[in-house]
Amino acid sequence: MEKASIKLKTTKVKSPLFILSVPTKQNIPNIMLGTLLEYLNPSLIGKIEFDLPIAIINRNYVEFPSIDIYHKKIGKQDVVFFIGNHMPKNVNEFAEIIHSLFKKMKAKEIIVLTEIASRDDLALYFRYGKKRRKDKIAEAIESENIKHIQQGIISGVGASLLKYNIPVTILFTRRNGKRSFMNNLKALTKLLNINFNKIQHMPLLAEINRKRDVSKIPKKELKKDLNRIKIGYIG
Repeated sequence: MEKASIKLKTTKVKSPLFILSVPTKQNIPNIMLGTLLEYLNPSLIGKIEFDLPIAIINRNYVEFPSIDIYHKKIGKQDVVFFIGNHMPKNVNEFAEIIHSLFKKMKAKEIIVLTEIASRDDLALYFRYGKKRRKDKIAEAIESENIKHIQQGIISGVGASLLKYNIPVTILFTRRNGKRSFMNNLKALTKLLNINFNKIQHMPLLAEINRKRDVSKIPKKELKKDLNRIKIGYIG
């Protein structure tokens, strides 16, 4: 069993929205959220650390399996972001950690960013615990023609969070899908009041626009443009 410890500088945020990037080997959710965090420049307020015999060596520093917790007040809405380099093998225990923070901070909803294996490059979402009403989250998602999943099987941390009967929205990006990636990214920029025109020329997104397969972005581009945000994956 992986031991995890939570270190928080503050929990004084008012009914925040949680946005969680699920680390994957393709790195799609982390690239998406990492791009937004690089633009937003949020405050690092905590970290979830995992006690594992693993270390990532990058030139002059060493990094260990962890998930960083960031905070940014956007308008009147507090937003807490989770992005890291490791997904615990016991997903249920990790979901319990996120749920405990959800209760402690009295969060209003959690958006989970993940990827899906699909023949069609379509962005999809599933929303649970909220009536299908036109709130800001629904408006941002549906404005990009992201389709609600009517039936199917959901796995991973998003599925584990559903059992707590809390408001959960899961955004699915097709593995290696450029169109679904951009649709979900645009929906998030609308939700976070970011002018998409201000980020679309960032070097990383320019690289994505030149490629069909978003998982084949050169490592040097990731390190150069997002070296402050954790986007690697181990596990």
